[in-house]
Amino acid sequence: MLKRPAPDALPAPLGSLFMRLPGWLWRLFTLTVLLSLATANPLPTALCLLVLPVLILASWRRGEVPVLTFGLGWQWLEVTLPVFWADVQGLPVTDTTLLPWVGKAIWLSLIGLVVLAAGVYAGLRISSRRWRWEASGSIDANWNLSRLFRLYVAASLASLLLFALSGVSEAIRQPLLTLAGVHWVFFFLLLLTVLRSKRGYPLLAAVTGWEIVASLGFWSGFKTPLFYLVLALFTVDSRLTFKRLAVGSAFVVALIFLGCVWTSIKGPYREFLNEGTGQQAVLVSPGQRVAELGHLLAGWSLEDLPDGLERLAERISYVEYFAAVLGYVPAVVPYQNGLIWRTGVENLIPRLFWPGKPALNDSDITRRYTGIMVSGANEGTSIGIGYMAESYVDFGPYGMFVPIFLLGILWGGIYAYFVSRPHPAAVNYAFAVTALMDSVSVETSATKIVAGLVLGLLFLGLLLRYFMPKVEAWLSAGSVPAPELPVEQGLAGERGGKAVGSTKSLQHLNY
Repeated sequence: MLKRPAPDALPAPLGSLFMRLPGWLWRLFTLTVLLSLATANPLPTALCLLVLPVLILASWRRGEVPVLTFGLGWQWLEVTLPVFWADVQGLPVTDTTLLPWVGKAIWLSLIGLVVLAAGVYAGLRISSRRWRWEASGSIDANWNLSRLFRLYVAASLASLLLFALSGVSEAIRQPLLTLAGVHWVFFFLLLLTVLRSKRGYPLLAAVTGWEIVASLGFWSGFKTPLFYLVLALFTVDSRLTFKRLAVGSAFVVALIFLGCVWTSIKGPYREFLNEGTGQQAVLVSPGQRVAELGHLLAGWSLEDLPDGLERLAERISYVEYFAAVLGYVPAVVPYQNGLIWRTGVENLIPRLFWPGKPALNDSDITRRYTGIMVSGANEGTSIGIGYMAESYVDFGPYGMFVPIFLLGILWGGIYAYFVSRPHPAAVNYAFAVTALMDSVSVETSATKIVAGLVLGLLFLGLLLRYFMPKVEAWLSAGSVPAPELPVEQGLAGERGGKAVGSTKSLQHLNY
C-alpha cells in the first residue's frame, strides 16, 4: 500500500508540469496570425489560430502522452477547416454553403473547444488532489519484444472473436465491443517499446501495416493506427523542434493525400463490400477486399485529387450540421432540456438489464433536429450532428457549455486515473490512450460518448489492476535494457531546491 509522501517529496505544482511552447514556435505562430489578416476571412481565421495554443497549453503535460491534446486538436481541425478551406478558395466562409448560420456555428464551436479545454484542465487539477504523479520523460522499454508481439497477436485474435460474438445478441453487444478494443493497448505498447528501445523497426512497420489493412472494413478506419503511431512518437520524445515540425508537416501532407484517395474511392468500395445490399456490413473475404481496393487504386489518377480534396474537407469539417440545427432549433423544434444527454447517461445500462432499451441511430437525431432527411441504417450509413450541436439542442446557446465543460472534466479525470497507477509509464499511457481515443471527434454523439468513456474506464481499469501485473512480470523476463535518452530540459520541476522527477520511471504517489 502506497503511503502519503513527505512534503518535500511532493511533485511540482501542476501548472509547472504543462508543456511550454518554445520561443521560435511562438514567433512562427504570431507571424501566421498576422498573415491570416490578409485572407478572405481575416477575423475568423485569426481567432481559429488563436484558440490552438490555448488547447495545447491546457492539456499537454510535459513528458507524458499527449492524447488529450490530440483529441482537442482533432476537434479543432473539424471546427476550423471550413474557414481555412474558404480562405484557400478566396471566399467568405458564408459563401461556401447555403446555410446562413454557419458563422454562428463556428463561433459556438470554438467557444465550446475552449470550454472543453478548461474542463480538461480542471479535471487534471481536481484529480491531482487525489492522485499524484510525475512525468520523467522516460519510457520503460526493457521488455522482451518477442513476448510483447505474441501478446499483441493474442489480443488481436481475441478482439476479432469478441467482435464476431457481439453480433450474436444485442444484450451483450456493448460490453463485448468495449472489450474488443483492448488490443489497441498492446499495439501502443509495442509502438512505444520499439521507438524507445530503437530496435525492432521492421516489426513496427509490419504491425502498423497489418492494422491499416485490417481496418479496411466498411468504415475503413485506417487512420486510427496512424494516430496511435503519432502519439507514440511524441510520447517517446516530446521536444518541439523545427525539424520535428517539418517531419510532422510532411506526415500530415501524406495523410491528407491518403485521405483524398480514400474519399474518392470509398463509395464504390463500400458498395463492393456489402454487395450492393446497402447494409453496414462486409460480405466479402479479406482477399477480395484487397483485390478490389487494388483495382480502385489503379483507376485513380492525380486528376481526381482536387475533387477528393474538396470532399475530404467536407467530410472532416463538422459545423454544417450544427448550422442546420441553429436554423431549426428552436424555430421549429424547441430546446430539449437535456433529453439527448439524459439518453446518453441511460445508455450506460446494458441491454442485458434493459431488454427494451431503444436502439440509437445518429441519423434519426439528425433528421429530428435539422429537418434534413439524411441516409440512415436502412441505407447502410449513420450521420450525426455531433455532441456540440446536441448540447445546443438540449440547453441553448448558453447552457450548452455546461455539459461540454463536464465532459472535459471527465476526460481529464480518466486520463489522470490511468497515468497515476502504480505501473510502468508505458502501460499507463497505453491504457489512457485506448480509453480516450474513441471520443476525440466532434461528430461523436452525446448518446454514446458517456457510455463509451465510462465502460472503457471500468473494463480497462479492471484489466490494468488485476491482469497487467502478471503480464508485466512475464514481459520483463529475458528483456533487453533500453538505451538512455536525455530528459527534456526543464522537464523536472523544482521544489525546495531539489529536482523533482527521475530518468528511470514515473513516480506514482497514490494516497
